[in-house]
Amino acid sequence: MPQARIQQIRTAAREPERLADFYRAVFGMQTAGALADGGVALTDGYVKLTILKAGVKGERLRPEGLQGIGFLVSDLEEIEELAPKFGAMAGPVRRSGLEDGDTEAELLDPIGISVHLSEHGFAAVGGADPWTEPVEKKPRIQHVATGPYEQERMVSFYRYVLGMQEIYRRDAHVEDGGRPGGIFISDGRVNFALNVPSIRRGELSRQGFSHFGFFVEDSEETYRRAEAAGALGTYPTPSGVYAEGHILDPIGVRVDVAQEGFAIQPPDDVNALQGHDERVGRVMSSFDTSSEEERQRILSRFTRP
Repeated sequence: MPQARIQQIRTAAREPERLADFYRAVFGMQTAGALADGGVALTDGYVKLTILKAGVKGERLRPEGLQGIGFLVSDLEEIEELAPKFGAMAGPVRRSGLEDGDTEAELLDPIGISVHLSEHGFAAVGGADPWTEPVEKKPRIQHVATGPYEQERMVSFYRYVLGMQEIYRRDAHVEDGGRPGGIFISDGRVNFALNVPSIRRGELSRQGFSHFGFFVEDSEETYRRAEAAGALGTYPTPSGVYAEGHILDPIGVRVDVAQEGFAIQPPDDVNALQGHDERVGRVMSSFDTSSEEERQRILSRFTRP
């Protein structure tokens, strides 16, 4: 079975440097280099955040927002053989000349998410040996989330093509008409959520790469920095639903914040996920049960300048 690690997240912005400033200020990310398209690459030492230039390129429009993820892989030829068997929508196809300069191949997963692949890793992550385990630090990217309507196809794809491990499964969302609970897998360093989109408000959502999240030292300080740096919104959830809350970055991408971290190993007791467990993070209910007073208690400590 191939070995693989999530080592890249790609987003796009009309003003890449402005978005980069946000992630530097809020999460302490470091500059990894400039991109050929006018974008910029950042790193937390674990994962490279590639900020592409949004807009019209040739005859194609690259919209603002999340674009895809990238994996360091042990054997690209093996993945080329396995991916079509487990439902890849397209590829892998060998690539060269892309803006990030690291990608060797690209595929579309079973719901169409762009996945870049590299045997030599993504620059500025992992040092000389991209498989070297970095020293634990915070803040760092520790979570990505997708929204498939057919979860099992995605579980099989990421387990058997990219060697990820299933961590746990949530019970059905009783507050949302019995919608299936999330399934969580991991490469040992990053929590990967497969959440069926909600239709609570009678609106259908497209499948895709929905958001990502950071393991942080202090969630309230993170909200404060995010407000000062131009976040479109900050949404603390003191009841602890999956994470302690989330923010919307300057282009509207959701970024989860978890002071206790996200689950990256199977829990000893799945029932503990209904309460508080430092090893797997705060997961107390399917939806936020915090009162408006609790949220305002946090938000009142800081205001947008």
